[in-house]
Amino acid sequence: MSNTLSRFNYGINQRYVKRNPAGGQAIRGSLIAQELRPMDDAKTATPEPTIPGWRLILSDRGRFWAVRREAFPPDALRAGAEPTVDADTFDALKVEVARQEEIAERVVS
Repeated sequence: MSNTLSRFNYGINQRYVKRNPAGGQAIRGSLIAQELRPMDDAKTATPEPTIPGWRLILSDRGRFWAVRREAFPPDALRAGAEPTVDADTFDALKVEVARQEEIAERVVS
């Protein structure tokens, strides 16, 4: 199952705040990653999957991340669309990205 993060930074000992699905207090923790690289980086051993409009990142731990290239409109953000998502697999990441785009589309249209 993918998680939605409210903040994403590049660095060794990153901090994140994960939205609590139950609606309670946010869950705080740290994201330890020695290296994050774009999926189109020449060092990436896997084929280059793409999701139009999103920048893909594969962590050295094998976690898939997507960061939206253009910001969501403010109304979409207020409705819960997240510009940064992650998942265990590329297929799960595509589902999560589609969910975020659906949230934004409902608000904007």
